[in-house]
Amino acid sequence: MEVASIKIRWITTTCFEVLLPNGKTLLLDPWTGKSDLEPEMAMERDFSVDDFTGADYVFVSHSHFDHFDVMKELLEKKQHDPCGGHVFLPALSAKALCEQYDIPLVDVTPLFPNETFYLDGLTVTALPCRHFGDKGVFVKDTPSQTCEMLRGKGYSEKAADLMQWGTLEEVDLAIRLEDCNFRFMVLGGRVYRFNNVYKFCEDFQPNFVIRQVSNGASPRDYAEMVS
Repeated sequence: MEVASIKIRWITTTCFEVLLPNGKTLLLDPWTGKSDLEPEMAMERDFSVDDFTGADYVFVSHSHFDHFDVMKELLEKKQHDPCGGHVFLPALSAKALCEQYDIPLVDVTPLFPNETFYLDGLTVTALPCRHFGDKGVFVKDTPSQTCEMLRGKGYSEKAADLMQWGTLEEVDLAIRLEDCNFRFMVLGGRVYRFNNVYKFCEDFQPNFVIRQVSNGASPRDYAEMVS
């Protein structure tokens, strides 16, 4: 899709490329669809890290493997800001992701809820959300139970720890291009009683919305989201 010289390309799950008018690439939840640990979640896509346009700014909504599993290879192969700080993800998960992939700490910027960043004509605000909302809640395992289950699948201790952070925290994004005032939102979190992302939508008035919906949401839930 192209709007005001903005090109948006869907890759897989919540992985999108947004090619900005200034030539920079904003990459959301980088994953190529391949998974050795969770083969039932793999997607039949003939896509590799080499096929990404770029990775000037990388935003990870939460630290589950299908939202960042090519991070190390991506950072090695794609040109990015030599000053670092171009990988953005929820703050509590940042250190665990760096440890899992041995990523230099300088490359990562922790996202705190309601924090705003100004990036080459781009304004990005992190919105608080959760991976599990008030409807369809099914994960009630304790940390020890979760780690045991994940290690049974072949996850390392560090990887299992990172996956748990992904359950605890997630961020949505509100993005505005300063030159043309084009506004779009990236929403992946569930709606729950302590946040009000749709109130923010009323004030922000996005031109375009990327919205992830899991199979835990009913058609009525989705219709309410759209309205």
